[in-house]
Amino acid sequence: MKEVRRWVAGIAFCPTLMTASCLPIYRTSQAEMAVGVAGYETVVQVRFLGVAGFLIRRGPDAVLTAPLYTNPSEANLGGLLEPDPDRIAAFHPPTQDVKAIFVGHAHYDHLMDVPYVWAETSDAMIYGNVSAKNILAGYAPGASVPAGVPVIPPSNVRAVNSTDDNVVDYRMCLDREGLNEDDATLEAVKGSWVPVPGARVRFRALCSEHPPQIAGVVRLWPGGVLRPRFRPPDNAKNYLAGETHAFLIDFMNEDGTAPDFRIYYQDAPTNMPIGEVHPSLLEEKRVDLALLCVGNFFDVDVPTHVVTNTHPRYVILGHWENFFRAQDERLKGLPLAGRVVKAVREAAPEAEVYLPAPQTMFQFWPEGEAH
Repeated sequence: MKEVRRWVAGIAFCPTLMTASCLPIYRTSQAEMAVGVAGYETVVQVRFLGVAGFLIRRGPDAVLTAPLYTNPSEANLGGLLEPDPDRIAAFHPPTQDVKAIFVGHAHYDHLMDVPYVWAETSDAMIYGNVSAKNILAGYAPGASVPAGVPVIPPSNVRAVNSTDDNVVDYRMCLDREGLNEDDATLEAVKGSWVPVPGARVRFRALCSEHPPQIAGVVRLWPGGVLRPRFRPPDNAKNYLAGETHAFLIDFMNEDGTAPDFRIYYQDAPTNMPIGEVHPSLLEEKRVDLALLCVGNFFDVDVPTHVVTNTHPRYVILGHWENFFRAQDERLKGLPLAGRVVKAVREAAPEAEVYLPAPQTMFQFWPEGEAH
């Protein structure tokens, strides 16, 4: 992997692991590959956008995981909560050719900025849960959308767990779903691959979950939005999580018959085996890159189980920074972020593990390809 590496030096003793100077933050000045440059068609380029957002590109094919740029303060969470178009414009990179935006659950820190991000790439499909689709209905034509706010056609939003077209793979959640491997209905819960229109990319939604955010007990904004909204949400309580999903994202070979590069994306830690990839999928192709969430990492039973399950070549840890601060403010890490890095490196000793600053760029070659 060709990268310009610059590590922020850690200090010998940092009990809280809250400030950036205490963490092994990865930064690089590497620019995005230009069209026509050697490797452009095969190298997977990943830019960390902050919180749970990643811009992922291979050649002309690009997808996004939902970023957060608005970064409202803690004081705002009980009152008016709306996207900040100026911050989004300041931090969001060019994404006109993005074909898919993946949203793992519908909390504000994952969904709030999506309408403005989508407006930069309005051909993209937004893939989320039923709660996300109902929330985004508040931006649909005919809704009470204020002037200057993006309008999103319902045809550009797909709920992967809709009752009439559920494509989620629930096989690693059998106990939670009340099933077992011998159940006759197992075939109906294994999910399916979904092709991304206009790109040599497919994805599979995997059953996942969101842990309690406070003291391992209290869940903020649980449940889901069950009916389509008639106007954009304006409060954190309007963003109910809904069913949580992880995503397996495959960049396919030239004829679309097999994956060249596989990415696992999870925006909330889970109790094992929830959130894991079914063995049958891993027999076809290992995971090249795992994009994992630092927030609430130690609030589940075995926090590194997904790392052990996916056995990735590379790991990028997102959602690690204090997301009540904007990207132009001084970086501050969530508590125990340094311990998460250590735990993941121990669980995946052969993998390269990164805790990146927002806007850091990575470039990854397919397995076995010389570079």
